[in-house]
Amino acid sequence: MTAGMLLLWGCTEVDPQPIAGPLDGGWPAALLARPASLSEAIAADREGWIRLHRNDLHGALERGGEPGQRAAAALSQVEQDLALLSAAVWERTFSTWDSRSGIPAGSAMPVIAALAAIEAEAPDRARSWLARGGDYSDPAVADLAAQLSVSLDDVEGSGLAGCIAAHRLARAQQDLAPLSACPEGPLITEQTTGHSRTLYSPLIFGTLAAVHAPREAPLEGLAGLLFSSRWAAGDDGLAGTLTALGLTALTDDPQSARDLVRQLDAHLDAFSSGTSAVSTEGAAVLDELQLVAGYRARLLTDLARRHRDTPQVALALGQLALDVEHSRAVSTLNPPGLFVTLATASFQSGRSRAALEYLAPLASSWPEIVGLDETLSDLVVLEGLERLGDSKEN
Repeated sequence: MTAGMLLLWGCTEVDPQPIAGPLDGGWPAALLARPASLSEAIAADREGWIRLHRNDLHGALERGGEPGQRAAAALSQVEQDLALLSAAVWERTFSTWDSRSGIPAGSAMPVIAALAAIEAEAPDRARSWLARGGDYSDPAVADLAAQLSVSLDDVEGSGLAGCIAAHRLARAQQDLAPLSACPEGPLITEQTTGHSRTLYSPLIFGTLAAVHAPREAPLEGLAGLLFSSRWAAGDDGLAGTLTALGLTALTDDPQSARDLVRQLDAHLDAFSSGTSAVSTEGAAVLDELQLVAGYRARLLTDLARRHRDTPQVALALGQLALDVEHSRAVSTLNPPGLFVTLATASFQSGRSRAALEYLAPLASSWPEIVGLDETLSDLVVLEGLERLGDSKEN
């Protein structure tokens, strides 16, 4: 954030001016009319709000307070999306591995695949994978397999089973402390000829999402709207926001996504072009803090997430939301959920390598992404093999 931006966060009072334009009922319009309301809203923890503004969700969470509450809710949503993606990645990776060379004898892969299926609420897949196992090399894996069915409810004990039970407890208590029972890094490491095979837990994102899930009522006023995808306090969720902005509904056709973005951009451009006439200082706040552009990115990210079952639509929305000048980094205009949404849509479209590339901005700064990143990397190798090569199935 520039020095000019930091000064603007402490903006002064100006006389409210009448607002004119198609988007006159939202929080950006309120800031435009009364810039001092921004500094009032963030006064209790300016640093926390600055971190939230630049989409540093973990940093904002550490600060606690209102920005921490907002960051926790945003993190929980991203982690839910990562849980869905990771379950699909584990399933496709092990299925591809099995079809190419067979699951290695004694490997814990069927148990990991069963855990991923349980996370995806796919009991038939979980039973199928568990039926594939039997002669496990590691007694701890055999013990866990014997306890698993189609849920985590009956898993108890120490070691590997204790780690799985710890995830269940962490979710119930919304506290990460029980995960001290789990190893740092891979859940299981198997020794093979010439190297080791690392298998990560498919449960981590579901647990993080549960721990970060909102515990309090949503914040009211500007504190609940600032840096969000909601335009106004009266919006009833995403559908209400679209109605408030006068945007047409999406269909399963990617062209409808492009049409909606053009319509949105026309509204936002019309709003931005008239800001100086209302308040020079308010216009400077909106411009230097990129508040309207940031709002656009978050709204399109949420829209893409909502339409993940139609991946071509989600891809079109996500790609149009991405700040291409800084496309490899989380930033004010690139929320972390955007990269996860693009990765998910790419994966669902059969483009595993593209999904891996979209995860790269998070893999470098979110330690919990490592297992998903490594497993997806294995899948990319497997899918590109014409014959058995130097991948982890050897």
